[in-house]
Amino acid sequence: MNILFVCKYNRFRSKLAEAFFNKLSRKHFAKSAGIIQGLPIDDAIKHCAHQNGVELTGIPNIFDISQLNWSDMIIIVADDVQTSSLTDKFPNMSKRIRKWDVQDTSNKNTAEMNRIAKLIKNKVLELIAEIDK
Repeated sequence: MNILFVCKYNRFRSKLAEAFFNKLSRKHFAKSAGIIQGLPIDDAIKHCAHQNGVELTGIPNIFDISQLNWSDMIIIVADDVQTSSLTDKFPNMSKRIRKWDVQDTSNKNTAEMNRIAKLIKNKVLELIAEIDK
């Protein structure tokens, strides 16, 4: 199964979900994207990921039709991205979308970044257990 994780800028939440998923899943594959062009991933975000056992690489990606065609499931990993931001453009994909209301945080708040990383990792583990059934 191909999973696409989406957040606002694709530089923290969806990137972490992709990294955790690809590290922990043996049968499935993930990519990630943002709905808005984001800045490059900064050192504080990379450090948070490293502390939580994954590495973030690449540049922020923007959601496009090729990712929609590639994915079997789309998970919005953001409380600040509405499901309608995707379904309004692509109405036939509404059954493939799930939403995890994960808040964003400043890259200056390392404790909150680590809390969010652990939350995303736990959600990814639950997702893998579900789709591996």
